[in-house]
Amino acid sequence: VQYDIAVKEKEMKKQTLIDQVERLKQSEREYELKVQELMERNTQLKTEVTDLSSKGTETQQKYIGRLEGRIAELTRELRDAQKDNLHLKERNSDLKESNIELKESISELRKTNSDLRDSNSQTSEKFTEL
Repeated sequence: VQYDIAVKEKEMKKQTLIDQVERLKQSEREYELKVQELMERNTQLKTEVTDLSSKGTETQQKYIGRLEGRIAELTRELRDAQKDNLHLKERNSDLKESNIELKESISELRKTNSDLRDSNSQTSEKFTEL
């Protein structure tokens, strides 16, 4: 009975890890989309800066300065998103390893349970004989 509880607990932990992996995968996809959007916006802003810098008026130069500041900000956000994405990938890898270990533990527990049932059956047979 305790073994069955332990197996169920292991299976619940396994499901929890599987759920965490799925959430991490979803977060990873969301970060990848955000990174892509930031890269596209960054490219767009760089193009705008190039276009405006060729015109050269004072008002345009002020706007260029604001755009360059925004580009720097987006570049920082992009780096942060890439770091977050890397951390998510590492966490996902760790969870996959834990999942494998849990599967191995469950397999070992099932083998032990089978052995104990066989032993119990043999003991019952001997007891019946006596």
